Amino acid sequence: MWSRSQPASGWYSADLHHHADQAEGVTPPEYVARSQLAAGLDLLLVSDHDSIVNHAPLQAIAERRGVPFLPSLELSPSWAHFNAWPLRVGETLKIDTSTATVDEVFAEARRLGAIVVQSNHPFIPYGYFASLAAHVAPGGFNPRFELLEINAERPDDDGKVLGALWGLWNAGHHYYLSGGTDVHDVWNFESGRIRTYAYVAGAPTPQAYAEAVKAGHAYVSYGPLIVPDVLFGTDLKVAPGASFTLPFTLRSVAGLKRASLVGAGTVVATKDFADAPREARVEFPRTVDGTRWYSLQVEDAAGHKAYTNPIWIDVVDVSRLLPPPKSP
Repeated sequence: MWSRSQPASGWYSADLHHHADQAEGVTPPEYVARSQLAAGLDLLLVSDHDSIVNHAPLQAIAERRGVPFLPSLELSPSWAHFNAWPLRVGETLKIDTSTATVDEVFAEARRLGAIVVQSNHPFIPYGYFASLAAHVAPGGFNPRFELLEINAERPDDDGKVLGALWGLWNAGHHYYLSGGTDVHDVWNFESGRIRTYAYVAGAPTPQAYAEAVKAGHAYVSYGPLIVPDVLFGTDLKVAPGASFTLPFTLRSVAGLKRASLVGAGTVVATKDFADAPREARVEFPRTVDGTRWYSLQVEDAAGHKAYTNPIWIDVVDVSRLLPPPKSP
C-alpha cells in the first residue's frame, strides 16, 4: 500500500509513536529500523516509555542507512502519555513521571531538547484530555504542547481528536495533528499503518521535520496521499467577500472514494469518485463568509482515511492598508 516519498516532492513521512524493547515493548532496535524502513517511512523514530536507552543504537543504524532519526520518548505518568521529540541523544531523564505534575513533565521534555510535545491517545482513560475531564491531571491544563495524536490503535477515537482540534481551531489556537501506530511488537503489528507527512523545503533533518509538523505543514494518513496548492498551517490572504479556490492533488493505490472539505468543523463540500481513480485533482471554490479555516478529509476505496491540518483564512481589507489619496 505504501511507497517511499519522493524527496523532490518535499513530503516526508514518519510513524510518530513507536516502541522498541523497553517496558512492555518486545522489538529490538534493529528490527524497529527494519520494520519502519520496510514500511517506506522516510525518518526513523523510537519512543519508549520513560527510556532513552535505544537512542544510541538507532542513531547508529540511521547513520549507516543514511536516513534521519527522531529520538523520542513517551513520558508516561499514570494520567497521560506524551511523546517529546526530537531529543538530544545521550541525555538522561531526570524526573520521576509517577509523581511529576504536567508542568514538570513539559519542562523536562524541553530540557531534553524537544521541539514538539504531542498528547498521545488523548481520550483513552489515561489520556490527557480524558484526565482533564476527570480532574485527575496534576497541574490541570498546561497549553505548552503542540500536537494531538491520531492513534492507529484507537481508530474509534479519531472523531474525538478531530472534534477537539476543530474546537481549538475555531478559537484560533494553533494545535496540530500527529499520527502514530503505538506499535510494540513488529512481528504482529504493522509499522506506519498511520503516518505523519510533513512538508520540508530542504533536507529532512530531525529539526526541520519537527519544525514543519509544529507549524502545521502536515497531515496524517492511513493510506491516501494529499498535495495541497496552499500549504497546510499557512494563512491564505483574501479580500472581504472575495471568491477563492482550494485545490488539491490526491492519490491512493487503492483508488479514491471521496474528498470532503471541512470548514469551521462542518463538512461544506464533497467530491465523490465513482470510478475510484488512483490520482485526481480536486478544486473547491469558496467565498469569504467568516469561516476562519478549512481542512480536508480523504477516503479511499479500501476505507483508509487521511486528515489534514487547517488552511487558515486571513481576510485582509487592502483598502485600509493603502495611504489616503493626496488632495489636488
